[in-house]
Amino acid sequence: MRIDCESCKAVYNIDDALLSDQPIGAQCPYCQHVKVVTLDARGGRPEPQGLTVEPARRGGHAPELEQEQGLYGGGAGRKSAPALELDTGGRFGGGGIELDTEAKCNVCGTPLLDEFDKVIGLCEAHQRERAGGGGAESSPARGGGGGRYRVKKADGEVIGPYSFEELKSQVRSRAVTSDDRFSTETDASFKEARRIPELENLFALAEASAAKPQIEPRRVPINFGFLLWPFVFLSAVAVGGGILYIVAPDTAMEYVDKLRSMGGGTLVGPGNPLSARIPDFKKKHGAVTEAPEVLRARAAKAFALDTAAGYAEARTLLEQALVRSPSDPDLAAEYAENEILGRSGALSGQDLDLVSSVAEWAVKRAPERSAGHRAKAAYQLLVGELDEARNAAEQALKRDASDIRAKLLLAEAFVEGNYDFAILEGEAASSAAPELRRVDRVLARAYLLAGRYTSAYRVLDARLAKDKDNAAVLQLYGDVDRALGQLANAEARYRAAVAGKGAVNEARLALGSLLIERDSLDGAISTYRRLAEDQSQTAPHRRAAYSGWARAELLRRQWGRADQLARAALALGTREPAALLVRAEVALETGSATTAEDMAKRTLDLQRGEPAALVVLGRLQVKAGKLPEAVKLLEEACQNDARDPRLWSILAAAYLKFNSEVQAFTILRKVTEIDPGERDARNRQSLLGLSPFAISEAQESFEQHLKQDRNRSLSHSAIGVLEYHSGRTSAAREAFERAIRGDSGNVVALLYDAHLALERGEPSRAQKALARVLKVEKTSLIGNLIAARASLERRDFLAAQEHLDIALRTSRGFAPAVVEQGYLEHAKNDKEAALKRVQPVFRVNPYSLRLRRLLRTLGG
Repeated sequence: MRIDCESCKAVYNIDDALLSDQPIGAQCPYCQHVKVVTLDARGGRPEPQGLTVEPARRGGHAPELEQEQGLYGGGAGRKSAPALELDTGGRFGGGGIELDTEAKCNVCGTPLLDEFDKVIGLCEAHQRERAGGGGAESSPARGGGGGRYRVKKADGEVIGPYSFEELKSQVRSRAVTSDDRFSTETDASFKEARRIPELENLFALAEASAAKPQIEPRRVPINFGFLLWPFVFLSAVAVGGGILYIVAPDTAMEYVDKLRSMGGGTLVGPGNPLSARIPDFKKKHGAVTEAPEVLRARAAKAFALDTAAGYAEARTLLEQALVRSPSDPDLAAEYAENEILGRSGALSGQDLDLVSSVAEWAVKRAPERSAGHRAKAAYQLLVGELDEARNAAEQALKRDASDIRAKLLLAEAFVEGNYDFAILEGEAASSAAPELRRVDRVLARAYLLAGRYTSAYRVLDARLAKDKDNAAVLQLYGDVDRALGQLANAEARYRAAVAGKGAVNEARLALGSLLIERDSLDGAISTYRRLAEDQSQTAPHRRAAYSGWARAELLRRQWGRADQLARAALALGTREPAALLVRAEVALETGSATTAEDMAKRTLDLQRGEPAALVVLGRLQVKAGKLPEAVKLLEEACQNDARDPRLWSILAAAYLKFNSEVQAFTILRKVTEIDPGERDARNRQSLLGLSPFAISEAQESFEQHLKQDRNRSLSHSAIGVLEYHSGRTSAAREAFERAIRGDSGNVVALLYDAHLALERGEPSRAQKALARVLKVEKTSLIGNLIAARASLERRDFLAAQEHLDIALRTSRGFAPAVVEQGYLEHAKNDKEAALKRVQPVFRVNPYSLRLRRLLRTLGG
């Protein structure tokens, strides 16, 4: 029978007597290609059975033989081809390796020749299907064998591309592991294997192959009589140990620990990770006479105080309890929880590993109790794994629904994503256990994120009355001040926190960030530098300090220094998004596009959707002239942080580059509404307003929207804005009236309508429009400013002052509000106070017509 090798095209004739209707493996001696064949009942070519196995070729194609019978002794002067090796499994006494007749695909029954395939129990076609590729004819889009993969090693070397089959060979030989990163044809970014479905399953299969023995051990007859005495001995030990554990559990566990220390760890299981510290606890505390239950109860009371001294006292009491009962999983778990919550910022890497392993051990040792799950939740919160923290806290509550500490951990895990739920759980915990003071901080943080600033202040004021020097509480108070724009107050709180007790390093980092926000770069660098260069501090704190210091140097445009400091931060831990971002921005400024892209993508791997990283990638696309791609990235950044005016300004700049002035103008108006003090946006908006881009073109665009019945109210208000800024106030007013009729809550139309009413001397109409605005948004900056003007027109000084107070609280130092305050002082006949108030504004903005008019009136 004739057999063709698909790999090297060699042709062979073999004796039909060596074949049967059962599948047989044939290996080509030229290229080592293996083919499964069976005798065709009608004679002629054999039919391939299942999937052919194609190892990498060792050379070029073998020349097709001129005379096929050369396999069995060709003509004179011609080299005969080597014999085709048949794997007959010993049925016909053929050569080759012995085939295990038991090894067949679990799905289709195809015989398995490869040892890797035998262990998995699947032929290669079904391996690809299991990996997500859809069978042998998988397409590259599906990723299962037809695609190409590149591999990035830990040292940065990139190898490949490989087909799925080639990659599989690399995995078998361990040249490629799951620790490497991979890219595909459809996604050029390098990702972990677990994020690519077909590779995740491939590595799972490879690990199963490595774990399963390749050679079945030889069976030896068992001498049951020989095993009888050890069995009797072990049974006696087990019964005696069980009785001892029932009568004296502490003594029994001490014996277990001794047995484990003598090398019996595999017999009795892994021990308490704190065991190595128990001798130090004994040396530190001496003989402990109190019962562990009493010490544990006292520790819980100290823990509830949520102070540095309270956590230290709880730690001492739990150490003493562990001396008495070293193998109690609840004691060990509570010790770990106390360390995590009391020393979260001061734990070294070794300490973090210890508390993590203690929590895991407690869960395995006593899975039916809540303490271990609670410690695990606290650890996951500390490292930022919120989903895992929620799961662990929920597991704790399943074991004990009355566990208030677990409820509080669950609330804390929900603070960032679902603050309403966090508030609900936090308030319930506060009612059930008012002595647990940490609930104050969790509630205050949730209130802050929900915008309930008064509630946050109320909780923090009550807490500070009991604990005035607590650094964590003072820092949180500063966070609330900062959110309200009261930056001077926030700075004072942060400085008090730095001088307080407890987690002062977090307060130092917050202070440095605030000083950068206030453009006090020298102060920020000084704050960060002291923490970064203090070798006694923990690596996470020093890493964060180096990152902040690098950010300050970046803002000073010291590119080399910023990059050097960011590298120092990454040397203390590569999972530092702030440092990666600094390196990305430095590379962007210095023209290293490849480095900028790599650093931005690494940041997104750690913090998915990070706006600053998306901005770096967007700016790279702008430089490359790929403006639609840039706009897409920048719009995603704006959606992820819609209240950051700088992001919208960058998006507007991209639209300008794209010659889309209308979109840019609209976005810049949004920027000035978010932050009227954003100078770049104001300047760009003014330039656009004065530039020759056609107002009529913009109007046509919005009128087209009206014809399509899309956003009618919004389109009318946009047309009104364009009419107003082009000097056609009557047409603008008509457009705003149409917008309000379509949507009585259209804030832009209401504000402009109120402004036009004031210009026409109609304060009552203005007041009516503003009442609608302030009903929707009480702290509207522009709304309160125009309302103050309307109140001045009506000589209602008290109402004017109230509106100005709100505006100045919303944006401290907002120049137009300060000018209106000057008008108010002038209206009350206090010219000296009016001059004192507005003269500083004139030095900053001498072109304000309303300010110049007031100064002329005052004679200043």
